[in-house]
Amino acid sequence: MKKALNRLDFLVVHDLFMTETAEMADLVLPACTFLEQQLLYQYVGRPMTVLLKPVLDPPGECWPDWKVWFELGKRFKVEKYMPWKTIDEAQSEILNHPFFHGNASLDDAKAHPEGIFYNKRVFKKWEDPNFKFGTPSGKVELYCERLKDYGLDPLPRHYEVTQSPFRDPGLVKRYPLILITGKRSLYYLHGMHRGTPSLRARDPEPMVEINTDTARTLSIESGDMVIIETPKGEITMKAAVTSDIHPKVISVPHEWGGLANQNYLTDDDLHDPAWGGLSVRALACKVRKAFVSQAPTYHVVN
Repeated sequence: MKKALNRLDFLVVHDLFMTETAEMADLVLPACTFLEQQLLYQYVGRPMTVLLKPVLDPPGECWPDWKVWFELGKRFKVEKYMPWKTIDEAQSEILNHPFFHGNASLDDAKAHPEGIFYNKRVFKKWEDPNFKFGTPSGKVELYCERLKDYGLDPLPRHYEVTQSPFRDPGLVKRYPLILITGKRSLYYLHGMHRGTPSLRARDPEPMVEINTDTARTLSIESGDMVIIETPKGEITMKAAVTSDIHPKVISVPHEWGGLANQNYLTDDDLHDPAWGGLSVRALACKVRKAFVSQAPTYHVVN
């Protein structure tokens, strides 16, 4: 990503925070928070949308996202594709989309700040004799013809991960531990809220979890700086020694920047051929103590 961005003639970032991407930009534009602009929020897992209304005026030169796009549309002379003059016009068109089944409107959303259901909620649909699942046969499919058409196994089977002792014993000898990435924090939502002082005080820096016996073998103690290495790259974090994790497994948190960015360890080539998911729970790795004079400063995403 950095290589791609560095090849650009001009990079503009519109954001709330000075992220690592913003630091690479030629121009950084100040953005609005969700409290300073009108937004449509689509609930995950339920047919419901909510209109979020601004409760504060944007400070200084902060612009809402929609205003940036509207002004770009004018500059690029594409008003026929972006004909809206106000955010109300644009959001009315969004709610008029077939996705909402004609059951949503901006007036309804404004009248119901708690949110509106745009699709009838039906429970136990399978009890209807005319109900069909969203599959070609309309039934629960254990044998998937579409996967077969793509040259993939139509039946669910276990396939050994690429970096396993059964498929690549030589690699596992060099990298004897199993890395899982993506550990969640109680205090952050992925990269969000890391700049909130009260939350940052509870989870101030990235820590890699290592089993007590494994750490003893590697002469590592809690608080030591360690280097986690995979065939793809390496990162640096402090060790958190615990008996709560398997001796063969280490766990690194995600969404930290700089030297603790877990993406240096993952490999885009190690993905599931059927749905493309990356291998982030079964990577061969090794850990060693890092002899550094002081802990690195980790970039705060926001």
